[in-house]
Amino acid sequence: MTARFTPDDDRAAELGRRGALARWGRRLTPDEVAAVLSGLDSPERIRAAVEEILKWTACGALTAGAASAAVRGCEIALRVLDHTLDRQRIKSLERRIAELEQERHEFRE
Repeated sequence: MTARFTPDDDRAAELGRRGALARWGRRLTPDEVAAVLSGLDSPERIRAAVEEILKWTACGALTAGAASAAVRGCEIALRVLDHTLDRQRIKSLERRIAELEQERHEFRE
């Protein structure tokens, strides 16, 4: 039976930093992160951005705090998108109600 390797938090953080340096040679810049987070205008793009953030965090190229802030930004973008779609649907329903009320009024005359 083999022993399971369970590093402590400090060791895991150090391994993450080393992995990031090996892969990226550095941490990501705010501009690099902003490039991925721009254009969050559909649920698919938001999901893709979150997946990219997770990959960066897993390899240590993005700190946990920065990843948390970036994912929070994605959550807010999704809420704004949902709100916009809801408002469009409500306006559409209001127009339809007005049409039906007009038809009802014409029918009664």
